[in-house]
Amino acid sequence: MSYMPSSGFTVILVNFHSLNALRSCVGPLRRFFAGRDVEYVLVDNSPGDGSAEFYEASVPNGKRVVPGKNVGFAAAVNLGFAASSNQLVLLVNPDIESIQGTPESVARIFEEDDKVAAVGVRFENPDGSLQYSCKRTPTPLRIAYENLAMSGRFPHVGRFREYRMLDDDYSAVMIVHSVCGGFLFVDRDAFERLGPFDERFFVYYEEVDWMERARAAGYATVFTPEVVVTHRAGTSSEGAEEDVPLLLIESQQAYVRKHFGLIAQMGLGAMLVGQFLWRALRATLPRTGSSTHRHADINAIRVLMGATRKRPE
Repeated sequence: MSYMPSSGFTVILVNFHSLNALRSCVGPLRRFFAGRDVEYVLVDNSPGDGSAEFYEASVPNGKRVVPGKNVGFAAAVNLGFAASSNQLVLLVNPDIESIQGTPESVARIFEEDDKVAAVGVRFENPDGSLQYSCKRTPTPLRIAYENLAMSGRFPHVGRFREYRMLDDDYSAVMIVHSVCGGFLFVDRDAFERLGPFDERFFVYYEEVDWMERARAAGYATVFTPEVVVTHRAGTSSEGAEEDVPLLLIESQQAYVRKHFGLIAQMGLGAMLVGQFLWRALRATLPRTGSSTHRHADINAIRVLMGATRKRPE
């Protein structure tokens, strides 16, 4: 199997009210892949928002998949794979604003080792600062540290820094447990052997779960700094800002339940309920919080207690 550019690339974009972000993303993508064999697939989770018209005008011969409702990111990626055929598949969040490097530098990593399942790239903020896009296995304890912002509270304590790999060298190629799915190359053969993204993850942790499954099966995930993307976080979820932290909590709970069991999930949930309850109580005191934050914390507690939520539309 050849991973040279002649074997072709697939780009899967998932739209959820992302018109403004798509306007900034599509041009850099077209330039990144200029002159290569590439097929584009837009999975449109919010038809009617103007994104389809922009995409069809900007990407001649691009494919569009319309699920009929917002099926979430994991299910949308699976639909994108089913609608495409090329060997190397790039998953792209529309909030990518610029791309430096070449597809060949990534293809070479797959070509040199047929046990590489995925390759992630260097993420930077619009000001050029590094985004820590690699992670170690998210154990319940590491997820707890993350939710308590322990790396910020105690920045010199190694155990609080290891999850996001804050002390690793992001200027070098390295094998990691998982990378950010916002600009992620995936080998189609590995995807077909390991199975699709787990759709119990509506959004968040679906790529982490898949890369952990890959690692357990003897595959590797590689980080490369040879491709650098500018990532303006949050612009691909405009209009759903209130849902984002709740969706993250749901996926954290689902991940821990799947990989560590019910007792671990209950333990993490109890810790988070305590955290959010304390914050909500503090927000009732003068000069210590706001009604908006209190409302968000109460909603988070409801999710952790098992309340059913309507998915964002």
